[in-house]
Amino acid sequence: MFWSKKQKHPQSLVEEAKNNPNGFVYQIDSRFHPDGRIPLFAIKGAWKVDAQGCIEGEFRPNQRYSEKNIVRLLARAKSNPNGRVLDIDDRLDCVEYIPASCIAGSWPVNGQGNIGKEYNPNPKFVQEHLKALIAKVERA
Repeated sequence: MFWSKKQKHPQSLVEEAKNNPNGFVYQIDSRFHPDGRIPLFAIKGAWKVDAQGCIEGEFRPNQRYSEKNIVRLLARAKSNPNGRVLDIDDRLDCVEYIPASCIAGSWPVNGQGNIGKEYNPNPKFVQEHLKALIAKVERA
């Protein structure tokens, strides 16, 4: 659900803004735990927060929000109960082999196939390697 300027923001959103002056308050897809690490494609968008902790301006949609990628990630989790699901940039969906240095981390998956909030960063992850691989994919 998106809110317009004319609509009153929910109290939880107003409270979150008070805790994030000079920042942003994000609308996250409800299938992800808000206290865990959220993939970029699961963030619907954000509101800017001013220095006093008040929401200012319109909702800013996230151009990378993707229902398709969320469904894909959740399907991988469902097919791997009691395992892990990898945090792989959605632009690499067409790549057959992804080096460990391009995988940011992983989430645990419980016995029902649901993603947990605890995130395990990959110590071998190298941002520059990921950028180079994405650039290669986008040139192809």
